[in-house]
Amino acid sequence: MDLTAEISFDITKNCQISSMQNDLSYLCEKNNCVKKYFTYEIEGESTYVNRNECILTVNFDRLEEIINFIKEIQKKNYVKIDCIYRENEKSALEFIYTSRRYYMNNSELNQKKVKSIYNKREIINLLKDCIN
Repeated sequence: MDLTAEISFDITKNCQISSMQNDLSYLCEKNNCVKKYFTYEIEGESTYVNRNECILTVNFDRLEEIINFIKEIQKKNYVKIDCIYRENEKSALEFIYTSRRYYMNNSELNQKKVKSIYNKREIINLLKDCIN
């Protein structure tokens, strides 16, 4: 089972980017992630920056590992869970959870009419239900 979570934090609000990345990397390793990588997204016009984020994409093989990871991530006040998804047999992404912001900014999800916007507290239940 290949489950992927995308976690982000705002670079403009946090000046200790390296220590946050180290903290998140430690949580990934502690929960036996298969692979992880960081990317950066910036949006704006001219000299005005609307959004500047560091995004962690992390893969897990087992449900228990991603659940433990999500529980620990939810304790961190500087990160947001953008989405959780898995790849189905046809190599298409099947979204389990999307944050409201992620959903609204992703036109592909709007076209597919993905209805997976839920409260943060319900993420663990969604994961368990999705697998059963």
